[in-house]
Amino acid sequence: MRHPLRSLAACSLTLFLAVGPCATHAVEAQSTTAVGAAIGGNVVDQQNGLAVTGATVTLYQAATRVASTKTGADGTFAFPAEPPGLYDIDIEAVGYEHSRVTDEAVTAGGSALSVRIVVARATSSQSGLREIGRVTANSNRNALATTTVINRTISAALIQREANVRIGDALLTQSGVTSFSLDSAPGDDLNISIRGMRPSEAQTLVDGHPVGPMGLFNGTGGGFNYQLSPSTSLANVQIAYGTGGSALLGIDAIAGTIDFQTLAPTSRRTFDFSQSFGDQGRMQTAISATGTAGRLGYAASFGIAGTYGGFKPQTITQTGLLTGDLTSGNVAANTWLVSGAYLQRNDLLKLRYALSNTSSLQLTGMVATTWDDKTGEGDNDFITPGQVLYNAQQSATTCALPGGGTGYVVVTDANPTACFTPNQYASAFSGPFGGSHVAWQSLRLHDYDGRYTGTFGRHNVVAEGFANAYYQLYDRNYGGFTNRYQTFGERVSDDIVTDRNSFGFGFLAMHQLYQAGTYGNGGPIKNRPDLGSTLTNAFLRDVLTVNPALQIFANANLKHSSVSQQTTLDPRLAFVYRPNSYDVWRISAGRGSEAPNAQLKAGAPIVSTQPDALNPSCGALNSIGSAPNTALNQESAKELEISYGHRLQGDSQIQIVGYEEDVTNVIFSNNLPLTSFGSSAVPQNLQAYLTRLSTVCGPSSSIANLALTAAANAGAGRFQGIDFTGRYRISPSFYADFGWDIASARYFGVPVVSQMNNGALRDGQPIVGVPFSKGTLGFDWTLKDRTEMRIDGYFVGRNNALLRAPYGYADAFVARPFGRTLNVSLGVKNLFNSAYDQYGRIGLAQFIPENQFYHDANAIQQNFGCCYGERFGLPQRSFVLTLSTRTH
Repeated sequence: MRHPLRSLAACSLTLFLAVGPCATHAVEAQSTTAVGAAIGGNVVDQQNGLAVTGATVTLYQAATRVASTKTGADGTFAFPAEPPGLYDIDIEAVGYEHSRVTDEAVTAGGSALSVRIVVARATSSQSGLREIGRVTANSNRNALATTTVINRTISAALIQREANVRIGDALLTQSGVTSFSLDSAPGDDLNISIRGMRPSEAQTLVDGHPVGPMGLFNGTGGGFNYQLSPSTSLANVQIAYGTGGSALLGIDAIAGTIDFQTLAPTSRRTFDFSQSFGDQGRMQTAISATGTAGRLGYAASFGIAGTYGGFKPQTITQTGLLTGDLTSGNVAANTWLVSGAYLQRNDLLKLRYALSNTSSLQLTGMVATTWDDKTGEGDNDFITPGQVLYNAQQSATTCALPGGGTGYVVVTDANPTACFTPNQYASAFSGPFGGSHVAWQSLRLHDYDGRYTGTFGRHNVVAEGFANAYYQLYDRNYGGFTNRYQTFGERVSDDIVTDRNSFGFGFLAMHQLYQAGTYGNGGPIKNRPDLGSTLTNAFLRDVLTVNPALQIFANANLKHSSVSQQTTLDPRLAFVYRPNSYDVWRISAGRGSEAPNAQLKAGAPIVSTQPDALNPSCGALNSIGSAPNTALNQESAKELEISYGHRLQGDSQIQIVGYEEDVTNVIFSNNLPLTSFGSSAVPQNLQAYLTRLSTVCGPSSSIANLALTAAANAGAGRFQGIDFTGRYRISPSFYADFGWDIASARYFGVPVVSQMNNGALRDGQPIVGVPFSKGTLGFDWTLKDRTEMRIDGYFVGRNNALLRAPYGYADAFVARPFGRTLNVSLGVKNLFNSAYDQYGRIGLAQFIPENQFYHDANAIQQNFGCCYGERFGLPQRSFVLTLSTRTH
């Protein structure tokens, strides 16, 4: 029998964090006449909380324009008493996204309505032909609290204009965001790290609720794969840094959140169509329609995009796999069709029905899928001549050259013991080093959400239920694995709002079922036991306006995880001080926690069926799967953030942020010998693994080189940084955006066994792949004929994930509107072809300092015996021409 509290939870919590516009209500003390109520409020910048002056605020009832005004120096606006009904508030301000707050209720004889609106900074002079930035205000009663969270918002329109194939590529340009899985393939696997923390320590959201795997994974694996990140159904994407964003939402995520915010219904009917063409097989079609018919609002979209990147379908001999054998049979066996084909689709349907003047019901369904040919989207490795020669020196069979000296034995059709000089050997066996002739991956996300919002006097009630499935199918040589995470949850909340205080409480429950299986040689899928997990959270939150200059924000989340079997109280307190309309100080401190993913604690050992995907390390154990650790506990984090923002004039602003986050009980990876798990853990295709090992390490490779990975808690992590960003408007039509951040990410108390398995894991030293500094400088210029030109330059410092020297690159676009409905734009990705390399060059990486268990002298030795050693590059410059039109 279902518990009555769970039934109540099925009604569910509010979406407490959303990008602008968002709104909170403050009920004034005085009453109005029975004919209606006055409408007023203030508009603030989402990123720093500064007042937005000179914004045009327009009041609509359905599609009818009622009145318009502008915000004052303190960001306030006011309209006289209006008749009862539902109203929309439209906000336009120079330098900000064109935004709209919907479904604001004025009741007969009710109190005056005060709406606090939080708007997002624009990253382009033009928001694009489709309007963006709409959310239902009733779902964001405490939206002003989002200004206490360090965040960034990226317009989906800009993502498309600058020729990004996927959202993940645009995320990497933002301060404090990097990846541990970068290469030059435009559609390969992509994880996202926030402030140098692990990808699974952040949570991906759709309209504020979680999707994909929940919980921590060991190492830099796990988490949402941003290979699956189309933009055609989205209004924008919001990054919330640190524990603050998860504190507002009440979910587990100690590094931050990334929220995909979908299109929303509009008052007027609109229809958008865009068609893009480019080099590298680039093509994209996007269609969307939004509007309102009577009480029913709708938003629908369809999008499809594809490319073959740096590998137009072609036959390539993988000479790096020949390893001493140049016979025609071996050459034929290692020659296959290579393609970088990458395809993504995205569909959305959202319906919002006004049940009454003060309540509405919204239903949303979104589907996103990708498919990529991994022969060119990931298997684009290249073993360099220097690496080949070093490998031969360690393991190849030597021979005496006719003129004297030592050579290496090579098998040819004419001579099974041919003797090649070192240079001949290096030249013959360097080159592409792919995995297999059949390699592909498909990712899918199906997400569904239902949300009720209602206003009852001073009570603002939100109930929500959501369900989604995140699915991965991976195949190599007709053998592979499947992973599916089915997530469903419930939220319910009530916010009681007065003129100086907003107090809220509620309950959230999230459940996830993990289902997986493996298959090989055309055989059926072997299902593993299903693993379930549940996170519950009872929360309180409060926003207190002490005086016009000072506000205090408090959150308290009482969470329980079925995986860790731990109950934690995660509090957060933030102060926002605005001494005037030009300055704002913010300080926040909080605690967060995150439980392990259920896979790490339960089930049986899992062995991969993919030997072709193994990149051998000859001096350490090679993991081919994982084993659970039932004693694993959750991680805990404490965070302190201080920021200062100053508006120079208009939208010219600067902001500086300092932060420190300390993590305890860090989950590390330990590779344990495969033989220690018994004969049941030995895969049937053991010989295929040994063959893969012998291509690099020589014929002496054995089962002793193989391992399974288990997770364990140990030590601590410290993540610190300073982030400086700003905008300066040089003229009404020309402005510059700029930013610089410095980061330090380190682990302390690293287990000895973890260091023995990874020579680059050093106690107290920088984490590999987290650059010490990143910078950005962009210029945006709009001509008199409304032609817009924008260029964004980026710098990435040393210790970067490409394992190369510091580098810079630039993206750009030029867009020209024709009339009111047609727009033409040309976008360029990697404008100057900076740091481009079609392949990952094995043996050319920047040398990574090693711990006391390893003693390599250069990247070539490091690749052979330890770790890393492969230098990656950026995708090649690409162009995209887009024609778009809008009718309304």
